[in-house]
Amino acid sequence: MNRADARALLRGPYAIVNETPGAERIVEAVLAAGIRIVQYRAKEGIDPTRLRAFCERVQSQGALAIGNDDWRAARAAGCDGVHLGPGDDGFEEPARVRALWPEAILGLSIGLPDEARAIDVRAVDYLGVGAVFATASKPDAGDPIGLDGLRAVVDATTLPICAIGGITSERLASVRASGATMAATSCAASGRGGSARPIAPTASVTALRAIVTPTARSPRAASASSEGKSRPSALGAPFATSACVPSAKRTEACAILLCGSKGIKRSTC
Repeated sequence: MNRADARALLRGPYAIVNETPGAERIVEAVLAAGIRIVQYRAKEGIDPTRLRAFCERVQSQGALAIGNDDWRAARAAGCDGVHLGPGDDGFEEPARVRALWPEAILGLSIGLPDEARAIDVRAVDYLGVGAVFATASKPDAGDPIGLDGLRAVVDATTLPICAIGGITSERLASVRASGATMAATSCAASGRGGSARPIAPTASVTALRAIVTPTARSPRAASASSEGKSRPSALGAPFATSACVPSAKRTEACAILLCGSKGIKRSTC
């Protein structure tokens, strides 16, 4: 997929699937729901074989497969792009990554307007901004920037903005009103004591399908669009979805929130 086609899909729900024994089933549920941006996150270390399998499966459904932290591993696995945060190789030099991987979708994590203004918009495709609210899924997320902070970053750049961190159904309308183009949440399934367990695919797919109407074009099926300098209109596609995984002790769940052009549809979390 070329970069222009991939950029056309940078809107709506952005699912982050953590590496757990049940990750494959979560990916299937997310894809079945029509979500077309999926990130693989393996904070304990990337398994190249699993990352490659993730990319192949996500791409087979016309969705973007995004790696995390390590752009070389993401490129070698055949990902469509990578998301980098402070401390990751290439974060401070996105133009270098762009030169070595011209067709990649490159996202960076930031939290301040000055950081957004300093970004080379020719090298970077979107910005992950947050944590908007306090979140337990990423202990190193820092202090929340709030809606005012999110809005300030949106106003400071023409790049698409992906809001992340503590986004619930009650907060979603205000996040949407900030001008964010995407919203990301972390997907995982947990059992007693926080141990990962496989997600029940049939129930999860049913729950996701009930609240998501896929509207975004697949970049692998759509004609290429030119790289515009203006940011996409906020949340024109379904914004996010929500489906919880029942467990004896719910320490974490598959939490993707839905907000489309007609507003919030439903939240089960």
